[in-house]
Amino acid sequence: MSLSLLYHTQGIMGSEHISFEYKEKNVIWTIRKKPCNLKCSACKSRKVKSHEIKGRHIRGLPLGRKNTVFAVKIHRLRCEDCGKDLQEKLDFADPFKSYTRSLARYAIGL
Repeated sequence: MSLSLLYHTQGIMGSEHISFEYKEKNVIWTIRKKPCNLKCSACKSRKVKSHEIKGRHIRGLPLGRKNTVFAVKIHRLRCEDCGKDLQEKLDFADPFKSYTRSLARYAIGL
């Protein structure tokens, strides 16, 4: 699946596509941030080590009559510069939200 489609339909950049599947009325896109784009959430250093990966489901803009769900693999990072142990930030969704910023703007616009 093209990364261009992620960017042009959902506004998601810097992620890589892992898998894509259809389940009933949902399109489920499994993505993760490219390893070269990982950085510390606190000091922005790129000297980080991933030591745990968790999953999170985030709703995106619909594609036609199908709902879009992103199954995101999120890294837990330990920074070598500042020593903090933090979860990576997503560029397209706010913390503790189950939907993308694009979906929020779309809903407000309606």
